[in-house]
Amino acid sequence: VIVRDTSFVPDNLMRVCDSNGKTFFGTNGNGLYLIENGMTTHLTVENGLTSDVVTAFCHDDQDNLWIGLYRGGIMLNQKNMESFTVLDSFKMVSSIIHDDNTIYVGTDSYGLGIYDRKTGKTRLLNSRNSGLPGNNIVSMCRCDDEIWMAVYTKGLCSFNTRTEKIDTYSLEAHDELYVDNN
Repeated sequence: VIVRDTSFVPDNLMRVCDSNGKTFFGTNGNGLYLIENGMTTHLTVENGLTSDVVTAFCHDDQDNLWIGLYRGGIMLNQKNMESFTVLDSFKMVSSIIHDDNTIYVGTDSYGLGIYDRKTGKTRLLNSRNSGLPGNNIVSMCRCDDEIWMAVYTKGLCSFNTRTEKIDTYSLEAHDELYVDNN
């Protein structure tokens, strides 16, 4: 479905990604909208998505769009909105970032997913097999060799992409930062 409307903002908006003159809107239940050259394209499960809940976007250095979906894995769109590759190794995606040939996937309940684009192999770091304090990664950002993760109710973690060391900065350790107005 393509509509000409330059002022369009979808209901139930969850994520926005602006890249190379294209604006992508991820929604909670209405799929994905793309605005390009004043035209709006709407994608849902009826025309290709694996879920109508779009929870994350990542635009990489190869002009690929990685789309995180709630209970729908990750869909990779390579330069156009006509064909997708589905990576269903990661469910309940909350955030995606890239670093060279690696895609890092924050998940709700499963920990940190790591996808190697060269080999196609995936692995999962969680509270049982790594130093992650919890498995619900709310958001992530990258700074140099560190991936910073907000872990629901557990605090802030850093993951060093070279050494794979995880450091945790717990909420309890910083109680003095909170102000009690009672």
